Amino acid sequence: MRRFVLATVGILILLVGVLAGITPYCLSTEAARGVILDRINANLQNAQLSIQDWNLSWTGGIEIKGIEIKDASDAHVLSVGDLSSGFSLLDLITGHINLGQTELKGVDFNLRRDREGNLNLVGLFESNLGHLEMPIKVRSLAGTVHFNSRTCTFEDDSSIRHVLVEFDSLDCRFEISNINQPIEARVVGLARRGGQVTSLNWSGSFAIGKSVAELQSGLDKLASVKVESNP
Repeated sequence: MRRFVLATVGILILLVGVLAGITPYCLSTEAARGVILDRINANLQNAQLSIQDWNLSWTGGIEIKGIEIKDASDAHVLSVGDLSSGFSLLDLITGHINLGQTELKGVDFNLRRDREGNLNLVGLFESNLGHLEMPIKVRSLAGTVHFNSRTCTFEDDSSIRHVLVEFDSLDCRFEISNINQPIEARVVGLARRGGQVTSLNWSGSFAIGKSVAELQSGLDKLASVKVESNP
C-alpha cells in the first residue's frame, strides 16, 4: 500500500511537471491564442485587439509579434511589430512583474485629440480599465520600456485649426522602479508640422497610480509638450 501511494504521488508529480513544461507551448499555439484573444476582446469596449504570434515561457521572458489595437470605428490606434520583455508566466502567477529590458519595435500610433480635448488612447483606457477584472494582483512592478519609431502621428482638433504632426523620429524610454513610485520618462524626437521640422525633447515623471485621470494627465503632457525649431 505504501509503495502504491508513493508510486501514485510520483506519477502525479511527474504529470504536473510535464504539464508545467508544455503549458507555455500550449498557450503559444494558434488555437490557444485565438481563444485567449476572443476572451479579451469579448470584455473590451470600443476597442479590438489582434496579435499575430507570441512565444511564452515560465522564466525566459516573452516575445509578441504583430500587435494592433483598433477603436470602435475600426480605425487604427496603435500597433507594435515586435515586443520582447523579461516578463514571464511565473511573474503572472506570483504577481511580481519584472519587465526587465522591454523593447518595442515597429511602433506606430495615431494619437488624436478631439474638439472636446479628449485623447483617443485615453478614451480606450477609460472604457476598459474601469470594468475589467485583473486575474492576478500586481504586487510589484519594475523594469525599463523603450521604443524607437518613425511612423507615429498626432492630430489635434481641439483648436480652431486642425493640426497634423508627423514624427520623423521618436525615441521614448520609461523607467519603472516600483509600482508605488512615479515613472521616469524621456522623449526625444523630430516632428514635422506643415513642412517645418521641429525638435522634441521632454523628460519628467508621472505616477503609475490607479486612476485614469493620472494617465490622462501624463498623455496630455506628452501631447502638448512645446517643441523648438531646429537651428
